[in-house]
Amino acid sequence: MRLIFFALLAVNVAVFILQLTVWRPPVADAPAARQVATGAARLQLLTEAAVGSVEPARLSGRRGGSGGPAAPASGRVAERGALCDMVGPFPALLQAEYLVEHLQALEVAARVRELDVPEGVGYWVYLAPEASRKEALARLHEVQAKQIDSYMIPRGELANGISFGMFTRKELAEARLQEMRELGYAAEVKEITRTHKEIWVVLDANQGQKIAEKAWVELLESENGIEKQQKYCQGVAST
Repeated sequence: MRLIFFALLAVNVAVFILQLTVWRPPVADAPAARQVATGAARLQLLTEAAVGSVEPARLSGRRGGSGGPAAPASGRVAERGALCDMVGPFPALLQAEYLVEHLQALEVAARVRELDVPEGVGYWVYLAPEASRKEALARLHEVQAKQIDSYMIPRGELANGISFGMFTRKELAEARLQEMRELGYAAEVKEITRTHKEIWVVLDANQGQKIAEKAWVELLESENGIEKQQKYCQGVAST
């Protein structure tokens, strides 16, 4: 009986060992399958990450692309529409130059400008220009010989013409015109914008912001008759 018992036990042990080794179900593919599944999941995440990172970059690029040209455009508009601070008018050039030196010491870019300042409308009574300066001088001598107040126009569109005077009131100009015509001269009248020269210190665009408002007040109070204005830089540069 013992032999049979040990024999059966040995058989059972052998079967158990075979089941653990040789007859083990083929489940080795499961980890591989899990690995593939995991790998697929990783690929999907990478793809999503790529889409998530590339697409915002494109949107940013489009915004940058559309914003790039827009920025210079706004810069050009700002340049055309920029305001320049102006200080003046100065009675003498030397005073304006002193202010420029003072501003440059504060690292404020400025320069002295002589500007044409409109002062109203004028009415010019004149004779039409002659063909040459020589002829204009001959006509001037003829007119002045009759004790008529006149002078030769040296430059401009009426150069070599004869001026009978500039008037601020239209009725005075018309009276002078009638007088000259009665004397036999084919005088004419022209409406013009009268200007005079003023000396100003003009700061470059945005340079006035470097100076505090209190400092501006003290600076202007130290100069009699000096004021600060703002004008479009392009307009100041073209005058």
